[in-house]
Amino acid sequence: MLIRIISGIVGLTILAALLLLPASITAVTVLAASIIGLYEFSKALRKKDIHTDLPVSIVSAFIIVAKAYGSSIPENTFPALADALRKIFGANYLNAFLYIIIVYLFCRIIFGKGKFSINDMAYTFLGIVFVPFLLSFAVAARTLERGFQYIWLVVIGAVATDTFAYFTGVSIGKTKIIPHISPKKTVEGSVGGIIGCILVMMLYG
Repeated sequence: MLIRIISGIVGLTILAALLLLPASITAVTVLAASIIGLYEFSKALRKKDIHTDLPVSIVSAFIIVAKAYGSSIPENTFPALADALRKIFGANYLNAFLYIIIVYLFCRIIFGKGKFSINDMAYTFLGIVFVPFLLSFAVAARTLERGFQYIWLVVIGAVATDTFAYFTGVSIGKTKIIPHISPKKTVEGSVGGIIGCILVMMLYG
């Protein structure tokens, strides 16, 4: 448990430092996290003989994160290039790249001689949506006027839920909730996590 607490404190400290830096740093961090997440996602699926298109996933991650940040690049970030960068990264024509990717993946299925299946394509899209698309909302939120507070709202809520669920489960947890997926998770712990999160959010708000 001590290792869990220490790792949590270190993680929150690093996150706080990153969020205090300009939104451009948040965008770069999210892109890096997306690439790592997509790699791990692809690596895990290969064990089940599912082969996602990792290069396409990474290109998609760059486009998604660029759009999330580019449309709201502040003037003082790149004084000389701000307007040009907003037009490039915030433009709707970036969507064309996503359409090209879809066509490319279908071409791989049709002309790939069975090396790339519809199942592989489906999981490729799942990875793109599950990792960079969802993470890109942190970039979009960070560029808002109170973006720092909004992101911390999510982080504090998640930490509070996990912490209260853990200690409630250890103290009074008896009823297993989904034993075949997570043997240690209990109904009591889940309820404690929800209540704890609500209380912390009330204090935060």
